[in-house]
Amino acid sequence: MEAHRPTHEGFITQGELLRMLGMHRSTWHRRCQLGLGLTPVKMGNRNRYPVDAVRALIERMKKDGRM
Repeated sequence: MEAHRPTHEGFITQGELLRMLGMHRSTWHRRCQLGLGLTPVKMGNRNRYPVDAVRALIERMKKDGRM
């Protein structure tokens, strides 16, 4: 897995994203419907999310008291 890292610098997979947010996949899908403002980038055969956007999102959620 680590071998793929360099090409995806600054991007994380959905699994890593969920770990950062500490939420389950089902919660994530419900939240997606609410529009968290995260757009996945298609890389190869999987979606990846920009790390900066994820960090900003986490900050926003902490401010809103949702985390």
